[in-house]
Amino acid sequence: MAAADRFDTRSYATIFVRAHGRASIDTVEAMWLNKNEQIGGRHVFSVHRSALAENTTMAGKQVGRVRTLARDMGAKEAKIIDAKSVVTAAWVRFKCQFGCGGYGATLTCPPYSPTPEQTQATIDCFNKALLIHGDKHTRISKIAAALERELFLAGYYKAFAFGSGPCRLCRSCDVTKSCKNPSLARPSMEAAGIDVYQTARNNGFHIEVVTSYECEQNYFGLVLIE
Repeated sequence: MAAADRFDTRSYATIFVRAHGRASIDTVEAMWLNKNEQIGGRHVFSVHRSALAENTTMAGKQVGRVRTLARDMGAKEAKIIDAKSVVTAAWVRFKCQFGCGGYGATLTCPPYSPTPEQTQATIDCFNKALLIHGDKHTRISKIAAALERELFLAGYYKAFAFGSGPCRLCRSCDVTKSCKNPSLARPSMEAAGIDVYQTARNNGFHIEVVTSYECEQNYFGLVLIE
C-alpha cells in the first residue's frame, strides 16, 4: 500500500488545518478530493507528504505526552508496552462470577463485559499499549478513559481503555437500559478477562497477592494504542 493511501482525505484535511490553520476541515477535504485546488498558494494534493510527516511526529509526541499526563493525573507509573505481553485467560471471568459481589451489577462487568476470547481478539489488532499503575488513591478508570480520548485526538483512532474495578460513574446501573455514560464507561482489565497479575509482571511490576489491609495495594489500567 502506498504511503498516500494509508490515511483518508478527512485525516489529511484535519492534519493540514491543525498545522496551518487555513480554512475548515470540510473545505480542505473538498479541495483535496478535487485535486485541482490550491490552499495558500500550494496545490492541495502536494501537501500529503508533509501531512503524513506531521501526523507521525505529532502522534509520536502524543504517546510520550500521555505518559506524563497519566502521572500528572495521579498515576504512579505509565509504561508503553508490547500488546503481546497482555495476557487473557478463561479463569479470570470465573473470579468475577464466583467471588465478586459486583458480578452483573454494571454494564462494564460480566456477564455484560467482553469475554476473554473477545478481548484477546481485540488485543491481537494492536502492537502497542499503555499500562497504567496506581494505588488505592489513584482513579485508574478515569485516567484510562481520559488517555484514550487524548490518543484518539492525536490520530490513534483505534485507542481503547480498560479501567480497574467496578464502574462508579453512576450510583446504580440499570443493566436493562443503555449506559448513561458511554464515552467514559469502560470495563476493567479483569472484567474483560485480562490476567492483571501476569500482565503486570510481564512488564516489570513485581506484584503479589494482597493478604492483609497492611499490604501494598496495586491497581492497573490499560489503553490499547495501535
